[in-house]
Amino acid sequence: MDRDTIIELCRRVNVIDNKIDNFYAHPNAVGQYGKFYLALHLVTFYFSDNEIDIIFDSKNSDPKAVETRNRFIQTWNHEYCHLYQALSMRAVKSWALVSKNKLKIDTVVLLKHLERGGVYEIEFDKFIQSVVTNGAYLFDQTDAAEIPLHNSVYEAYAEAWANSKWINPLQIIEGMAHIFSKNMSDDPENADYLNLESKSIYLDAYNYYLESGGKEIVGIRIRYIVFCYICFFSCQVDINWREKATFDVISILFMKMCGQLKHILYSMAEASDCDIKEIRTICRRHLGEKMYNSVVGDLDDIAITSVGKIFIAIDMLRKIVEDYSAELYYEQDFEYPIDFLAIQNEAREIYPLIYDDHALLMMMIFPNLYSKITRRLHVIEKTRIITGDSEFTLGQEREFYKLVINYKDFINDVRDAPWCCAEHGYKKERKTIIKCKSEDSFAQIFHKMLNRPLAECVRIPRVGRA
Repeated sequence: MDRDTIIELCRRVNVIDNKIDNFYAHPNAVGQYGKFYLALHLVTFYFSDNEIDIIFDSKNSDPKAVETRNRFIQTWNHEYCHLYQALSMRAVKSWALVSKNKLKIDTVVLLKHLERGGVYEIEFDKFIQSVVTNGAYLFDQTDAAEIPLHNSVYEAYAEAWANSKWINPLQIIEGMAHIFSKNMSDDPENADYLNLESKSIYLDAYNYYLESGGKEIVGIRIRYIVFCYICFFSCQVDINWREKATFDVISILFMKMCGQLKHILYSMAEASDCDIKEIRTICRRHLGEKMYNSVVGDLDDIAITSVGKIFIAIDMLRKIVEDYSAELYYEQDFEYPIDFLAIQNEAREIYPLIYDDHALLMMMIFPNLYSKITRRLHVIEKTRIITGDSEFTLGQEREFYKLVINYKDFINDVRDAPWCCAEHGYKKERKTIIKCKSEDSFAQIFHKMLNRPLAECVRIPRVGRA
């Protein structure tokens, strides 16, 4: 990835004497280095110009420089794992679609309210209230009826994904992304350059896996791969938003697979006694002759035995998923819209096997392949989307929705600090953002888009943090 592309992906922060200026900081305060916007399939990083220079200066062996490079690499691997999840894991794809639909409705409500001369008050989340209260006059009767439906679907998914009864889907996907990124590190057991392990959401699923028998798997990378596959297969089932009884299906499947780890371990151990020709036959059956020859055919007997063991585990996990899926009596009724299908098709063009469950293994044992895929996935923003008489790129759509998200941050004082411009970065002081005259500023772009000055669209309370 070249430097200009990295800069394009970064919302740059201002580092002064290794400290982050409070008024020009990461959106969620110090310590966040990247973010994945699920609804937009968008990866963003938070690194300063100085840090980007260090990332590309491979000759700088200063411990802090090495730590910065490791931090960036781990952030890259973590956030792009989320993109892979959104492309390949059924439940995550559905959650992405639901989030996108919610964002679309929020956007239409916001724009219609402002077009009619409406104003939002900073500090109080009037915007969210308007989704319900303004629906009747902002939309015709048919469209207004759709608002409660989409909100109900979104709320159902939000409840299911954050369920604290067991290991929940958020813990599963965050745990997978964290362990996936550690696996890509030179020191996989100790690598936590993002300081994520102080937060339980990143370790709860993995710790449950270890306590269920995962700690008995010999070899840290094999242990990581099996865990990531359990997470991957857990999210190949989906909830039925109409039936609260189905909200736990992802968690239940995760625990079912963890509950079978002793049987899986026994079968993996038996592979050590198999003839190497039998192990290679297993690998050929999974990969096909062409991929086998190009990817693992040259591995030595020890390495190919490890791959064979993983395939044995994958087979057993897949069988658990198939048996459990057969028990689920419903089918999700989502239809993927044109923009989602365009992204899926573009990803398939970049890596034809990305939707094959073997892709996860190939990326985890061959980091160079993963690096190549993720560098190319950046171009999906150029994907052309055609709806009716309109034609635009995914990148253009993202920029529009990023503006909407920033406005939501701007009018709600308890959300992230909103973005002002390249010079000022993120600002908590709303008056500064309103007065900013930079051409790339949020205030100027907002004015051009709506033909209304930002100052006319908000009301700043006399008392508060705005």
